[in-house]
Amino acid sequence: MAQQSLVSLLAHTTRPSELLPHLHQHAIDVTGGSSTLLFQYNPRNGMLQATSAFRLDELRTDPWQPAAAEASLVDNAFQRRLPIFVADADRLMPDLASRINTPSALILPLASGTDRIGVLAIGFAVPPPSPDIGSDVVEVADAFVAALVMFRFRVSDQ
Repeated sequence: MAQQSLVSLLAHTTRPSELLPHLHQHAIDVTGGSSTLLFQYNPRNGMLQATSAFRLDELRTDPWQPAAAEASLVDNAFQRRLPIFVADADRLMPDLASRINTPSALILPLASGTDRIGVLAIGFAVPPPSPDIGSDVVEVADAFVAALVMFRFRVSDQ
């Protein structure tokens, strides 16, 4: 049986638990990362809540409250509207590095217009020689944004 495209999955999947594993796998395939962790922004308390992961032994559900240096890197990614590769995440973003269990991370800001939706962190056990943050990586973020916005609309319609 042929594998469905991401667009078809987005159009026809009714539950996040059915779609997110495919999006996480796609993120790994495109980037060469070793794990992924999705945080969704909670507008009520301003925190980033871990909601799904891929290739991690544990999903910590406590909110990620980035320390000042970590928050600065995340804010920079949102301001630039581009992913940021952090080769030494274990030093610069220790809380995140411990959550994804890797020393390096690719941070993908997830935003729709001016609304922050969340962050996708892709862990790298071994940093790539030269991380390529091309349009295909940006499209990974866009697929997560489309899915999260779609599921929010479906929940609000019920």
